Amino acid sequence: MTNINSMKIFIVTAQLECLVSTEDEYKNTHEVKKGLRPNFLYKNHYHTGVISKCNAGIAPGESGTLQAKFILDEESVALLVVGDKIGIYEGPENKLAECNILEICEVEPLS
Repeated sequence: MTNINSMKIFIVTAQLECLVSTEDEYKNTHEVKKGLRPNFLYKNHYHTGVISKCNAGIAPGESGTLQAKFILDEESVALLVVGDKIGIYEGPENKLAECNILEICEVEPLS
């Protein structure tokens, strides 16, 4: 069993190519844009984060590139590779976008 007090936590900055869910899939008008603070689903675990760069909002059903910062534990960072899928969610049922990791820009310890 992992001792949570000894687990290292990291802030990951990554470039993502995202396909935003359509209005039919999400049942709401939405846009993925800079400043949004969604949850990121990676390897079946939700992680908090923020969309830190996005030239323009990405509309429902559209795709685009953005930069996100999210928090990962040491075990998840070890699995992180370019090409992996990561989901952007507003809640466990509300998938905003499906993304591919294009580039891992930075991994820095949180503490």
